[in-house]
Amino acid sequence: AQLLTDVGHAKLRAEDPAGAVEAYGEARRIREVIGALEGAAGAELCHSLGNARRESGDLEEALEAYEASVRLARAAGMMATSRGALLLSCLAQTRHLLGLLDEALSAYAEEFRIRRRTGDLDTLEGARMLRNMGSTIHGTGDVVGALQAYDMAHRVHEHTGTTESHDCKQLVHIIEVVKVKHGGGTRAGQEVQELDLDH
Repeated sequence: AQLLTDVGHAKLRAEDPAGAVEAYGEARRIREVIGALEGAAGAELCHSLGNARRESGDLEEALEAYEASVRLARAAGMMATSRGALLLSCLAQTRHLLGLLDEALSAYAEEFRIRRRTGDLDTLEGARMLRNMGSTIHGTGDVVGALQAYDMAHRVHEHTGTTESHDCKQLVHIIEVVKVKHGGGTRAGQEVQELDLDH
């Protein structure tokens, strides 16, 4: 199973997501048969499988793998860590892309709490999470809530000295679009909703 997992990593690095899906999937089946899927290793394997499926464009199957990853990580006591936050981030993004906005917000809320406890909120990864959360909030029609999340993300960029980064410039553009088009008071249009979430 570990050899197949390594093959999956190599396939993904070589931009062969279909090959990675096959290798990770076989590694998962082997671990399930021998009762070795539980624990951190199984959580990481399912996360990698989710990444490969997402790169292949199969979002529904990616969601299944990400949900399995979080479930296994939770059972293994991994969720109160920075790694747990990352697993939730991928789960939330995929739910958003599938239009499962309430479920995405639930995952983002848990990720937010973890990052706040671990001190990872005031980082570039924290800013990216807040921006993505704002996008999901915006998708529900809550423009004011979305702007609040975007503002928090911008403050993190200010604190971390990353206001000249590509991430921050994109964030500023999003905020400007919402404010110009909607004045922060009505449902925002498709331009912001269609901006891609980060991988």
